Amino acid sequence: MEGILEQQIHILILEDVSTDAKLIELELKNAKLPILTKQVTNKEQFVKALDEFNPDLILSDYSLPEFTGMSAIEMAQERDKHIPLIVVTGAIDEETAVDCMKAGAVDYVLKDHLGRLVPAVKSALEKRKATQERIKAETALVESETRYRRLFESAREGILIVDGDSKQITDANPFMLKLLNEGIENIKEQTLWEIGLSLDKETVQQALKDFKLDDYVHWDDITLETRNENKIHVEVSYNECLMDGKRVGQCNIRDISGRKEAEEEREVMREQLFQSQKMEAIGALAGGVAHDFNNMMTAIQVSADVAMMKIDENETVFMDFKEIRQAALRAAGLIRQLLLFSRKHPMEFTLINVNTVIENLISMLYRLIGEDISIETDFEDSLWTARADIGNIEQVIMNLTLNARDAMPDGGRLMIQTKNINIDAELCKTMPEGREGKFLCLSIGDTGIGMSDEIVQRIFEPFYTTKDAGKGTGLGLAVVYGIVSQHNGWIHINSTPMKGSTFQVFLPGIEDHPDEWVEPKEQIDLLRGDGEKILIVEDEEKVREFTSRALQRCGYTVLVCKSAEEALVAFKREKQDIDLVFSDVVLCDRNGIEMIEEMLVQKADLNVLLSSGYMDQKSQWPIIRERGFPFLQKPYALSGLLQATHDAIHSVSSTKK
Repeated sequence: MEGILEQQIHILILEDVSTDAKLIELELKNAKLPILTKQVTNKEQFVKALDEFNPDLILSDYSLPEFTGMSAIEMAQERDKHIPLIVVTGAIDEETAVDCMKAGAVDYVLKDHLGRLVPAVKSALEKRKATQERIKAETALVESETRYRRLFESAREGILIVDGDSKQITDANPFMLKLLNEGIENIKEQTLWEIGLSLDKETVQQALKDFKLDDYVHWDDITLETRNENKIHVEVSYNECLMDGKRVGQCNIRDISGRKEAEEEREVMREQLFQSQKMEAIGALAGGVAHDFNNMMTAIQVSADVAMMKIDENETVFMDFKEIRQAALRAAGLIRQLLLFSRKHPMEFTLINVNTVIENLISMLYRLIGEDISIETDFEDSLWTARADIGNIEQVIMNLTLNARDAMPDGGRLMIQTKNINIDAELCKTMPEGREGKFLCLSIGDTGIGMSDEIVQRIFEPFYTTKDAGKGTGLGLAVVYGIVSQHNGWIHINSTPMKGSTFQVFLPGIEDHPDEWVEPKEQIDLLRGDGEKILIVEDEEKVREFTSRALQRCGYTVLVCKSAEEALVAFKREKQDIDLVFSDVVLCDRNGIEMIEEMLVQKADLNVLLSSGYMDQKSQWPIIRERGFPFLQKPYALSGLLQATHDAIHSVSSTKK
């Protein structure tokens, strides 16, 4: 009994005889129960006490003036069907007692045997507490089941309820049915490996072998194929519990398609970043190599030209020098490609019509690709204009054409197409390097051998080639990549092994009219000097030596300096007699442009000619363009040197304005 009656107990006594009521109260007090009693004598008082006194137990006489104990039982149960009522009466026959018990009384006690009252009260209160606890547990269970069902029905992932023994599905939530595009009747009694999950029976059975109630199994990156043949990336979790003594499994299926797409996009971005960093590193290396190499090529070309000036063309040695010169020119071309790839080569941007550029190259392309390859063209009539370096765009077309030719050793078709494209966010998703805006697209496709994904990933790396040894430098497509990037464009490749390749070059499109294009005239004359004095500033010994020798042999007076400081001293001394300062941009002790600026302070009408082996931030190409300084790219031949020198001395440069 201890622990059962820990709080004050309200006992309502329905008794019209006051002496009997006092005997009942005395009996309860002698039991030392924590009770509070209240006596009522009639129906009105009884009804009021039920509402206000809120009794835990009712002790009711059977025979009352206005109503009977049966009526009291009925009235009490209308308010609380679980409130216990004990009939305490003077005399009652067995049949009436049975009727009271059937009506809801928990016991009856005769007034002349009140010794039974306390045990009966304790028993009734114990039963009431047990009933309350049972009701509380049942209510909690109902609430728990309601909450679970609500979560089950509204969950934003698929949930399957599975028989723990057979692994057959017994229930599925709406989200799961929507994923499967099925009704519950079509998947009931199917197993996990029968509803479209890429799990076979052996895999599931092995994972659930000796499975315990506290175990948990997870399958990641599973494919769920629905009835309408949609394939969804999902992750699957499975656990079991006991329900009514039977093992029940719950299988949670989460759609991870969005996460997979995000992961794939991150991987693409990571690869792009890696590729960009790799190309930048190789570009920096190419620029450095080109700088030194161009100095050597300049010395070789000028030396060969000077030597050939002193030798009769019919002599054998003349042809030897000619071969040296041709080899130097080929080497210079290789370096020029390196510079294009590394984006160090100066460009002349004008407004051009790419259709016109292609049309001017068509006859040459036919000669390049051979008779077994046909050319098909499809030009946009009102193609947007590109702001580009025309020579570099020609280089792109030539290199892609040669690449296509090599991919069709047995002949085929070369397709050249141009079109205007408005690229939106959706289209950008199909091209990792793409961006929104107006672009003109130059496509060059072939019906050749195609490429695997692995080759496509490396195709723009310099010196990477799939051709046999001696049949390619691996620079052609690297040059294309460099040129297009420098034009703020990108290249998209579609290729399938044995089904050909298409290179799509995207360039920013504008609606302005293209500039008038005049093909540059070839330099054919060697222009001799007339004693003009030239100050040569060059820190590379061989270039300095052979350049000065060449200019001297062609009628110029030459003053040679190997550093900026030495040149400034010489210029201060002889500035009035100097007709031209010919200087490298990058000198050993300071920047050549800074040196020229100091000289211009002393002589405002000074003629200047600058030269460099490569163009980057270090060479300050923007300043050269802004000031209008004449510029000669290394490596240069004797004819180029003489033409540039003549033009610099006799033209009115911006430095004189």
